[in-house]
Amino acid sequence: MKIVDMSHVMNVHTPGWVGYAGNRMYYAQNLQTQMIVAQRIETALHVGTHFDGAMHATDDPKGDMASL
Repeated sequence: MKIVDMSHVMNVHTPGWVGYAGNRMYYAQNLQTQMIVAQRIETALHVGTHFDGAMHATDDPKGDMASL
């Protein structure tokens, strides 16, 4: 079995989903004032690497997960 890393970098330069604003990342809390560092990320829900990514490129609406 071959393991393929399909992950990708997600940052403020990653394009947003069509019709949605791009990703936003900023500090939610500050180390100097609150003794903690926390970032906040805003993005469309439809992000990330899909295990079933190949299914998005087939003409068969039901797909064939077994062949993946």
